[in-house]
Amino acid sequence: MLDAAHALISKSDTKAQGIWARAAAHLCRQALEASLDKLWTARMPEMTETSMRAQLACLPTYLDNDDLAGRIAYTWSALSNACHHHVYELERQRLSPALQWSMTFQWPSDFVRIPVEEWGRRPIEELALKYDTVEAHGWYRNLEPTVAALQAFLNDDDVLLDYSAGTGILASRLLTGDPDFGILLVDSSPKFLRLALEKFRHDERVAFRWVRYLRDEKRIQFVDEVIQGEILAHGIKAVSSTNAIHLYYDLPATIACWKRILCRDGAVFAQSGNIRHPRAPAEHWIIDETVAAVHEEAVRIVAADPNYRLYAEGTREPERMKTYERLRRKFFLPVRDLDYYLEAFETAGLPVTDVSYTAYDADVEQWYQFLSAYHEGVLGWVGGSERIEGKPPGPKAIEDRLALMRKAMDRVFEGNTSFLAGWTYLRADKGR
Repeated sequence: MLDAAHALISKSDTKAQGIWARAAAHLCRQALEASLDKLWTARMPEMTETSMRAQLACLPTYLDNDDLAGRIAYTWSALSNACHHHVYELERQRLSPALQWSMTFQWPSDFVRIPVEEWGRRPIEELALKYDTVEAHGWYRNLEPTVAALQAFLNDDDVLLDYSAGTGILASRLLTGDPDFGILLVDSSPKFLRLALEKFRHDERVAFRWVRYLRDEKRIQFVDEVIQGEILAHGIKAVSSTNAIHLYYDLPATIACWKRILCRDGAVFAQSGNIRHPRAPAEHWIIDETVAAVHEEAVRIVAADPNYRLYAEGTREPERMKTYERLRRKFFLPVRDLDYYLEAFETAGLPVTDVSYTAYDADVEQWYQFLSAYHEGVLGWVGGSERIEGKPPGPKAIEDRLALMRKAMDRVFEGNTSFLAGWTYLRADKGR
């Protein structure tokens, strides 16, 4: 298979134009999977019957080489990523040379679009690639109101600061309209920012900044600590925060920083599916609260289903379950009421001027795929967590954990293929 992939890459064949690259990626991934099958057949035959997600999760234990296991997982994810078309690739193709020449937006002369920093030289990591797949999930329609509001608000030559930009999903959607404004992507995760750089490295409208965690001060850098000069003097026209504002520990200080960097007529556009809106219908889910419901249903399944009796005893240990509840709350923070956010904006001197609410259909299978990347936080008590037990769970435990998670989700959502999840949208205008 590798020879066939090499032949595709090495030879010029007009008949294969447009498909040879992905065909080569498919062949390389199949070769890697065949090698893993040989490994598991020799070391742990039952692993050949598990999912690739479980195999990669268990690989460090059986290879006894974390670096090699990480490179294998990254290679498999990168090849999987290369096997598919991506929205950001199609968007880049839409930007014709003629349009590039017609654009007038330029960053200030003293502003470095791509800082020369270590994170920009790292390989793209599996977690970032997995997270980026949510761009194709139906529930990520929650970005549409923010995209529409920003497109209406921003003018040519303005600058949008996308705070907690992640892998650049909001930017991808904004750029489909071929705007002539700048987008500054800011994030505290170098892994996510690295993938964003891969997407937009050649788009002169997009810039990047990593805000670091300052351990001694127990806080993340403020934006005005990582950008200076003319861009701050001019002011940022808009700040966006999508699907992240519920994660900020010192929200008033974060909002106060946004206010400092905004120009006089600037505005903040924030939204989250993890804000408790007082007028939300009872049948609408707060999306992260589904995690606690899945946990509770999984406990009931384990108590009754003999297939999971191995894990039943651990659920009857209150202190152990409290420890895993604390772990779950680190992955999925407790939900706060809308008033908490309104008061935080008021405290920061940037009162909210508009609040709205919309619900979206979330596909159960897509939500399961997303949560599977964080299975330790969802059902870590199934097989245990290394950070609590001091040793990683075995391959059978991970497989059981994922299967139990899916079974619990089917019960929580009563066999439905989708559920309604609500999103709250906040806008705060500096000039009002």
